[in-house]
Amino acid sequence: MRTSLLAVLVMALVFVPGATAAAPRAEPDLVQVFFSRNPESFNDFAAVFPLERFVPGGPDVVEQTVAQLVAGPTPAEQAMGYFSDFSAIQVGASTCKAQDFTLIRAGTTVTLQLCRQTSSAGIGQDARAQSEINATVMQFSGITRVIVLTSAGHCLFDQSGMDLCLAP
Repeated sequence: MRTSLLAVLVMALVFVPGATAAAPRAEPDLVQVFFSRNPESFNDFAAVFPLERFVPGGPDVVEQTVAQLVAGPTPAEQAMGYFSDFSAIQVGASTCKAQDFTLIRAGTTVTLQLCRQTSSAGIGQDARAQSEINATVMQFSGITRVIVLTSAGHCLFDQSGMDLCLAP
C-alpha cells in the first residue's frame, strides 16, 4: 500500500498540467582568482598569484569569479600573505542594488563598472589592483581586454582624466 501511494504521489507531481521541470543546476567550475602576496607584490606590482575557487558554473562564471576577487582572500590565505588591492580600493556602500560591480562582455572585451567609490593609496596599489583583475578575468578563453570603470563611469586606472581605456 505504501509503495503504491508513493507512486501515485510521484505521478501526480510529474503530470501536473502547466508544471515545468526545474532546470538542472550547472556543475561548479574550478577557477583561479589572482591575488597579490606579501612581500613579492610590493617589489613587483605585476606579481599576482592564483588561488583556486569553486564558483557556480554557467554563463555567469566570469562574474562569479570577479565576485571572489572582490571578496578577497580567506583569513587562512591572508595569514599566508595574500591580499587583494582590487578589493581594498573599493569603499563605501554599493549603488547597484547591493552588488559590488556590473559586468558586460562584448566580444573579447570585458567591461567592469564598480558600484562603490574607490580610494587608492597610490600608483603601487593601482598597479597591483589592475594586475589582479586582468589576470583573474583574462584566464577565460577569448577575453583579451579588461576595462574597469569607476562608479561614475570613468576609467579607474587612467590618471590622465581622458578616459583613455575607452578608446578603441
